[in-house]
Amino acid sequence: RDVICYHKNWAYFENRFGVECAEYVEAKPGIPPTPGHVARLIDLMRTEGIDVLLAANYFDGSQVRAVARRAGATAVIVPLQPGGRDAASYFDLVDIWVGRLAAAFGDG
Repeated sequence: RDVICYHKNWAYFENRFGVECAEYVEAKPGIPPTPGHVARLIDLMRTEGIDVLLAANYFDGSQVRAVARRAGATAVIVPLQPGGRDAASYFDLVDIWVGRLAAAFGDG
């Protein structure tokens, strides 16, 4: 399924679980998106029916949620690295990613 990703850090997950980042909010690492780029993403999400925006929790959550809200989508903000309270291991982390995406897609 297609999603919009905040950053290009989901390649292995995409390949393994059949999720494809159709486009990125942060098109170039470390460079904030321009208003025009964000507007094009929102238009893409609306026209293509992409209703999930996936982001790691170290990005600005308010911006992630604002873009998702403007597109009528769900923001899925998850940890990217294991070691936190809910993701002690890599397997826990992947379970979080899959579970939250499934819930956002209405499959969970």
